[in-house]
Amino acid sequence: MKSPQFALTGVMLAACFSASNAARADLVGDVNTLQVWTRQAGSYSDDETPRRKGVVAVDPYRLKTRLVVKSLRDVQYDVKATYRGLPLAAIVKAAKPGEGIDLALLHFENTMIVPVPIAQLNHLDAFLAVESCNARGRDCKSQFEEVPRAAVYGDQADPRPIQFAWNKLVVGRRWHPDVANDDPNGFSPWLYVDSLKGIEFANSAAYYRQFAVGKSGGDEVFRARCQFCHAVRYVGAHFGWDFVTPLPIAEKRTPATLTNHVKYPKLMASKLGTQMPPQKDVELEEMTRLWTWMRDLSRLPAAPYRP
Repeated sequence: MKSPQFALTGVMLAACFSASNAARADLVGDVNTLQVWTRQAGSYSDDETPRRKGVVAVDPYRLKTRLVVKSLRDVQYDVKATYRGLPLAAIVKAAKPGEGIDLALLHFENTMIVPVPIAQLNHLDAFLAVESCNARGRDCKSQFEEVPRAAVYGDQADPRPIQFAWNKLVVGRRWHPDVANDDPNGFSPWLYVDSLKGIEFANSAAYYRQFAVGKSGGDEVFRARCQFCHAVRYVGAHFGWDFVTPLPIAEKRTPATLTNHVKYPKLMASKLGTQMPPQKDVELEEMTRLWTWMRDLSRLPAAPYRP
C-alpha cells in the first residue's frame, strides 16, 4: 500500500511536510512535528516495536501565517477557549490517504490510540491547537495548562496530571463513534489524551479483524471501552495493560472481578497513579463477553493486518 502523498491545499492548512526515514519514526516527542504513515500489511502480533515505513514528518510551524484562530469548547477544560492551529480534518484530507484507507489512528504521547473513521472527522470537529490565545485571539503562546486528574476522576483522583507538549487536540464534546454512552458524565477517550504524536492510516475492516477471535462478541466490548488504552499481544494502545502479554488477564481475573475492576476505581491504584477511569455503566454480561474473548485471545496469536 502506498504511503500518503501530501499537498498544501487551501488557506486552512498550515502544515509543511518533509520526507522522513523509518528510524525517524521511532523518535518520540520530535519538536513541533507529527509522524504520519500508513499501516503496512503483515503480522503485528507479539511485536513490541513494529517498524514503520514511508513515514512523513509534519511541521505546522513552517507556514505559521496559515494557522487559523478558533474559539471552541474544550471538553478537557470544560470551558470555551481560543486557540491557534489547524482542523484535524484538513490535515488528514491533505494527506490524501490511499485507496481503501478509511480509518485514522491517532497516536498520543501517553501511548493512547484513538481510532476515528475518516468519514466522521468533520462531525468530530477536532482542532489541532499549537498555541493558546486570549478570548480575542491575541497574545498566543505555545503553552497549555495541565488538566488536574481530579477534574477527570473526581474525589479519588489519579495524581498524575494530563500535560501537553507542543500541541493539544481540542475536541468540543465527549462523543466518539465507538462509545455507545449517552451519559453526559460517562466515559470518553478525549478526556485522557495528551499531545498528538502521530496519525496512522489504516483500513478499518482489516484493522479490527486483528481482534476478531471466537464468537463471544468480546471484541465489540473491547472496541467500545478498552481499545483506546489497551492492546492485545502488543497490537493496539499501550497506556494500560496488554490483555495477553506478558500475563493473560483472563488467568488473573474472573468475569465478576473484572466487572468490579472496571466499574469501581481502587483507592490504592489512585495513590500509585495507575488508576483507569471508572466506567460505572458496565454490566457483568458485558464483562463476561470480554473475559471470554480475552481467554480465547490468550490461546491464539492476533490475526495479521491484511487490507
